[in-house]
Amino acid sequence: MRKDMAYGQEGQHYPKDEEVNLLELWDKVLEGKKTVALTTLIVMIFGIVWAFLGPKTYEVTAAFLPPMHNDVAELNFPDVTSVSTGTLYKEFSQSIVSPENLVWLSRNEQIQGLFGNVSVPDIKRRLEKNISLSLPVEAKEKSLVGDSLLTQVTVDGGSAEQAYVVASLYIGHAIDSTKQNIKEDLLLTIDQRLKLKNKLYEIENIKVNREIEAEISRLKESDEQTKVAIKDLIQQLRKKEKLSRQFQIERLEEDYTLAKKLGITQPIDPLSYNRGAEQSSKKLVEVTNVNPSRYWLGTNILQAEIKNLKGRKNDDAFIPGMANLQQQLQTSTISQRINALQQRESNLPFSEILRGLKFDILKLQEAKKQIEQAKFDVVRVVEEPLKPVKPVKPYKTLILAVSAIFGFVLGVLIVLVRQAVRKHKSDMTVQQN
Repeated sequence: MRKDMAYGQEGQHYPKDEEVNLLELWDKVLEGKKTVALTTLIVMIFGIVWAFLGPKTYEVTAAFLPPMHNDVAELNFPDVTSVSTGTLYKEFSQSIVSPENLVWLSRNEQIQGLFGNVSVPDIKRRLEKNISLSLPVEAKEKSLVGDSLLTQVTVDGGSAEQAYVVASLYIGHAIDSTKQNIKEDLLLTIDQRLKLKNKLYEIENIKVNREIEAEISRLKESDEQTKVAIKDLIQQLRKKEKLSRQFQIERLEEDYTLAKKLGITQPIDPLSYNRGAEQSSKKLVEVTNVNPSRYWLGTNILQAEIKNLKGRKNDDAFIPGMANLQQQLQTSTISQRINALQQRESNLPFSEILRGLKFDILKLQEAKKQIEQAKFDVVRVVEEPLKPVKPVKPYKTLILAVSAIFGFVLGVLIVLVRQAVRKHKSDMTVQQN
């Protein structure tokens, strides 16, 4: 290194121009090669200790695709159920990401045993961190194609056993819950259709019975028509009398109000009362001419009559001819003839609609039994979860390489710093002399 020095007032000198000689630096590094080697070795030892004795991470990976058509064959029943592989796979994708799956897993006794004395919420948080999912992505054409159909599950664990058990239970529960949901949905649909068919069968059977009754009724049509006519007439008379009684009550209430205003409590002669009143009676005569009033009976009689009308339970005694009609109704009896139609035990052999409904009911019952016993797959296993043999972390080769490089760089820095300190001390000594 070459330096030109400039001197100050007090004899101090400063570097005017300074150049770095790489060869000189390299010579200094070679002088401290033992330090560099020792530093590199120490750092590598720490790296080796970390690589072989540090915490290990084991990884379990599983991959799935939609099931094949023959995997879901037992779920499909002609004209009853039609389940596609895509439907099952979509249900599985929803189940495996469901928070309920993690909740169930965190409460599982086997999982709690693997995590030791850890609370359920902490186990759930660790599982959320250790489980990663790669789900199918919907293509632009709104259909899943190629690799986009693949579902991949990756589970990390502190031990091979932990990673494997978590992966197995997590995936197994997702598959089981999917199967259960699919079965429940199908059985619910079948039960609803069975309920509807049974109701239709019942309605149709009632309809057939009514047709039979109609056929029987033709034998006694005259009596029935008479009976219906009498009943209708009685009802009309009752409604008419009830309406007439309501109108009568309203008129009496108006008369009661008028008598109360005039202070009439006992019956009086309306003509004598009119002669005693001038302007007011003249107005009263005009009103009563249009609608004859009975105010002159007094409030006591009017109130009693209103109470009697309101308390009447039955108007039949006040309807002219009602007794005669009731007698005709009682004497109008239904014919007692019984024929073969009335003794029929089942309408099934005589109704094509009932036979069709019965066939549908039997088919639904058979489909329900088949689905209850069905064995099917919701996914096709591409990569089965296996217990890992060796950890995936820490990365030993990478750690050793990084520790060697870091150790070498750290050693060089130590040598250069030490040389710089020595030179500084030397320069200070020269200046002092």
